[in-house]
Amino acid sequence: EQRHGLEAIAGRYLNEAVDKSERLSNWEFELSEAQLQYAARDAAVLIPLRDKLIERIKSLDLVRCAQLEFECVMPVVDLELAGFYMNKERWLEQLAIVEEKRAELANELQEMLGEGAAQASLFGPPRANINLDSQQQVTEALNRLGIPLPDSTRNWKLQPLAAKYPVVAKLLEYRTMQKALTSYGANMVEFINPKTGRLHADFRQIGAPTGRFACTNPNIQQVPHAVEYRRCFMGHPEKRRLVIADYSQIELRILAEFSRDQAFIDAFNSGADLHRVTAAQVFNISQDQVTKEQRDFAKRLNFGVVYGIGAQRFSMMTGLSVTEAEDVLRRYFSTYRGLDAYLRESANRAVSEKQARTASGRLVRFNFDASDRQQISMTQRNGKNAPIQGTSADILKRALRLLKDDLRDTSAKIVNIIHDEIVVEVDEREAESIAEKVERAMCLAGEEYLQTVPVKVESQIACEWTK
Repeated sequence: EQRHGLEAIAGRYLNEAVDKSERLSNWEFELSEAQLQYAARDAAVLIPLRDKLIERIKSLDLVRCAQLEFECVMPVVDLELAGFYMNKERWLEQLAIVEEKRAELANELQEMLGEGAAQASLFGPPRANINLDSQQQVTEALNRLGIPLPDSTRNWKLQPLAAKYPVVAKLLEYRTMQKALTSYGANMVEFINPKTGRLHADFRQIGAPTGRFACTNPNIQQVPHAVEYRRCFMGHPEKRRLVIADYSQIELRILAEFSRDQAFIDAFNSGADLHRVTAAQVFNISQDQVTKEQRDFAKRLNFGVVYGIGAQRFSMMTGLSVTEAEDVLRRYFSTYRGLDAYLRESANRAVSEKQARTASGRLVRFNFDASDRQQISMTQRNGKNAPIQGTSADILKRALRLLKDDLRDTSAKIVNIIHDEIVVEVDEREAESIAEKVERAMCLAGEEYLQTVPVKVESQIACEWTK
């Protein structure tokens, strides 16, 4: 993988060596002549480098994408400086509850897994006493219980077994608690800035090849959705409110736009519930006969298609046999034939051209071994998803740029972004007007890229980051 530091870029585009050894010297006192020369060379190389990079951007048809990224820099700076307030006491209270629950689940799980160990020995212990975080030990214990395991014990592969085997359901529940503690434990409190009392996370503007943001130190994009966690984040001080705005089914709308599938487009333009429409088609019933379970099934199917899901993965997600999953997908794509054609074309193009593009022209490259069928299959899945996920990222970034202007001279500050969601903190007296501005800017951003389907944004005003 190519490096993108100044030294590497200057060598690649200017064939010029940039000595970075002086960077490791002590810069806390009066600068030496060598340090001054080093700093001057670093600055001087940027002018010819800029010219070369502009040529490169134009040759790859990335001007629109580059402009999008450049205009997003200052909104991201504002986002990081604003910070997000997290109530420390509430957070620690929630952790104590989770730790107690995890210990309770671990004890129950050891006893359930111990039944298999007891069967394997005349004097088997009532508890398994295994490392519940060890995939090998958990696999062995589940095998002793006679549970037909897939080729791994990853959560999504175990999910279909949970309804039939209580021990599997208990294991998945334990893992949820364990992940919450390891990813979002007491270490979150350590990131609270002592001067501002807020979390000032590091948002990586191009955190993925698709252009999606990534977030670290801490990752406040992936705080668990449970109310118990989200209620710890709030407007501060007391009279501040949060405007929580998110795009409705934006990736499915992008898929409708790209595929030009008329049935998909019509579903959005009619204002119908897409998941209900899909359920009616798949189950061959009228829309008013669709049950909640069937709608949820169709929802998983719709979003699975966005990520290039195949029959095997869909069977794992739903508990269907592979044959049944194939039949469902066949019925789905017979309903949305344009969608089927578009996804096949995207998959094939990813393999033949080794690249894909988003609506802004963002270039996503694919590297794979042409003799490895698994790598080809992964490239095909990424070829289907990258333009959709990447365009969603394009739209969010454009919305941030528009909001930079719209929120100027107000009390509002953007405090978090989560792929299709923007969280704004504002004084209570301005909350209603700011919510309208946020919705309008987000819709305008989406409409720059989507012309055949409507863009819908839903917002609410709350004291806490909860819906």
